[in-house]
Amino acid sequence: MLEKYYDDNIFTSALLATKLLIKRTILFGTIRNNKRELSQLAKSAKDELEHFATVLYKTNNCTLTIYKSKPAKKVTILSSKHKRIKINNDRKRIPATVAYYNKTKFGDQMARKYSVKSKSYRWPVQVSFNILDLTGINAWILYKETSRQNISRQQFLLQIAEELIEEYHEFLQEEKEDLQGTWSWSRQYFAFAKNMSDTIVQRK
Repeated sequence: MLEKYYDDNIFTSALLATKLLIKRTILFGTIRNNKRELSQLAKSAKDELEHFATVLYKTNNCTLTIYKSKPAKKVTILSSKHKRIKINNDRKRIPATVAYYNKTKFGDQMARKYSVKSKSYRWPVQVSFNILDLTGINAWILYKETSRQNISRQQFLLQIAEELIEEYHEFLQEEKEDLQGTWSWSRQYFAFAKNMSDTIVQRK
């Protein structure tokens, strides 16, 4: 059974899709229009595509969907999950990849609403931010399931922050007390050593 990996437009690429397939993992995500591997049609801000038009590209490993969702906006999606892409016959003519994206993107929207992210071009930092965001969402869902409390995600995150701050203050207080105890012991030791030194000098 293949694992699934949903990516954002920063890291999505055909190369990543190929490498993940080797590890039996499929890739699905939007892709930035400035990627070198994309066609000029995907990169260009101006084009002659009709509203709700779709252009498809296919390789051995993945498919690329370019969908004109708005008169001045294109959605570009890379997928190693979809081998054949059907297009709806309704007015918007939404391709299957875009419909699948709309169905599954709510998690990304939820993470962006109360995110810990800050601007950084270092991918390990971005991965850490994503892990923290998803951890907060998962913890919130589990808390509601186990406690049967109807608490908003904002209230839950604020509650966690307050508890973490309280624990940190307690930790600092303990460290301060330990440090004071260490200094007290050190002063007693040096006072004893000084007395011994004075006694030895007097005896001489």
